[in-house]
Amino acid sequence: MAKKILVTGATGLIGQKLCQSLLQKDFKLVVVGRKPKSEALTAFPFPCEYYSWDDIKKGVEIGPVESIVHLAGESIAEGRWTDEKKKRILKSRVDTTSQLVTALQEQRLFTQSFISTSAIGIYGNRDDEGLTEESEAGSDFLAKVCQQWETPLLNLSNTSIRVVILRFGIVLSADGGALKEMELPFVLGLGGSLGSGQQWMSWIHIDDLVRLIIFGIQQSSLRGPVNAVAPNPVQNEHFTKVLVQALNTSQFLPTPGFVIKSLLGEKSQIALFSQKVSCQKALVAGFHFRFENLELALNELFHWRKNRFHLRFNNCLWVPKKKEELFPFFSDPYNLEKITPPLLKFKVIGTSNSKITENTIIDYRLKIHGFPMKWRTIITRWIPPSAFTDYQQIGPYSLWAHEHEFKDCQNGTLMEDHVVYKLPIGPIGRLIVHPFVLKDINAIFEFRNKTIAKIFAGRTTTQD
Repeated sequence: MAKKILVTGATGLIGQKLCQSLLQKDFKLVVVGRKPKSEALTAFPFPCEYYSWDDIKKGVEIGPVESIVHLAGESIAEGRWTDEKKKRILKSRVDTTSQLVTALQEQRLFTQSFISTSAIGIYGNRDDEGLTEESEAGSDFLAKVCQQWETPLLNLSNTSIRVVILRFGIVLSADGGALKEMELPFVLGLGGSLGSGQQWMSWIHIDDLVRLIIFGIQQSSLRGPVNAVAPNPVQNEHFTKVLVQALNTSQFLPTPGFVIKSLLGEKSQIALFSQKVSCQKALVAGFHFRFENLELALNELFHWRKNRFHLRFNNCLWVPKKKEELFPFFSDPYNLEKITPPLLKFKVIGTSNSKITENTIIDYRLKIHGFPMKWRTIITRWIPPSAFTDYQQIGPYSLWAHEHEFKDCQNGTLMEDHVVYKLPIGPIGRLIVHPFVLKDINAIFEFRNKTIAKIFAGRTTTQD
């Protein structure tokens, strides 16, 4: 029988990546989230057993799970740190941790290990000092949040539950988080080092972080605080140079610290604090980092970006059918009409040959916000039943390359979409038009996922 892993924060950047990896390793998912069950199961792209935080508060019994991975918490990167925002940052972490600990103490929930998250922000601003898990905590807002975040877990010290507290460094992902916040000014050629540029940045590639979380689940010798950072921290000045190269852009003048403080207020500590953190504990435990150096990490994350204005959209959905059953449906262009929002008036005009193969050309017509358009794509890759790629030849984008992948996963198929696209009119398209385009793309894929779930019945049910 597959082992169950309870995950909170499963819809976030790290949570979705973790859940996908757990499924591919044949774990079963138990998800705890904010939304009501029916709404959550419709939106969540993976099969799971679901409970809301209200269920936890009401004393609902969940039963035994192999491990708990607690990722829930209000984003510290989004929005200004008003007093209300700071309360939410603290409350979302401390309250949810306490609720899980209480459920364990009351034996409504059973587990062998509890993998909780914290952050290297616990150490505060430490200049060039080398920091380990034994280093003293800081006294600023984030340091205090991290301390209070970790405190409820002390109540499990007299139990048989193995507790691991992963103190996250700066998580590097091309799809969200810190890099997404930095990306736009750099793409526009306005990005530069921050403050003195000498502050240390302790980072980790998102793939290594997901692997470290799973390592924490499986490695019985790992306990207590563990710094989740790569072996080679860098100073901001160096980070900036490497990022500029990875994004195929140019570097601008440094932004003085006082300007950052005036713009961000107390939140500026995220950009200006120096934390040179060691990952020695993880290494000694036997964890191997795939991305030890920043150059390797950023080049992998942005390998698809051949032009600074290139963008990427990813979508993932689990379907309870084998890929041999799914591939014929998705490789038939006429079925696109069924899974595209009616508002687009999407219609296949014709194909260059009756059976889709590599180099097949497909013509469509559609309406975008009422404006009629023609779209022509060519199939540039055709590997049934595992993958195909369509490439726009005529259409509204300067570039649109859509990779479709079908992967065996837990008596079903994990369908992945990877779209690399570019808008016309360069920086204006990126700065002004893209927010509206991205909203449309999100809506199209949301409709698509819900429709596919209905067509291939069983998608919205919980796991057996």
